[in-house]
Amino acid sequence: MDVLYGVNTGNSSSNIETWMEKLKEDMMEGSVIIGDDLMQGMIVMICEGEFEGIYYWDDAFQFEESTDEENTYWIAKDFSSFLDMIR
Repeated sequence: MDVLYGVNTGNSSSNIETWMEKLKEDMMEGSVIIGDDLMQGMIVMICEGEFEGIYYWDDAFQFEESTDEENTYWIAKDFSSFLDMIR
């Protein structure tokens, strides 16, 4: 992971709002882009529903397994568990 985004950071490239606006057409309802990694993928938090959790979104199709239909990979069940993993 390269960056966890924030709100009003003083740098638009690290603001959640910037990325949500840029990628809103591709986002699932109830989800928020919270970060990215060096491979150009995004860290996404789905806040409600059956897919609730933290995921890696390979939007640049860096993984050989990624396709238009399947390019999102589960990381953690919730944000607290995600933080525990990266500490």
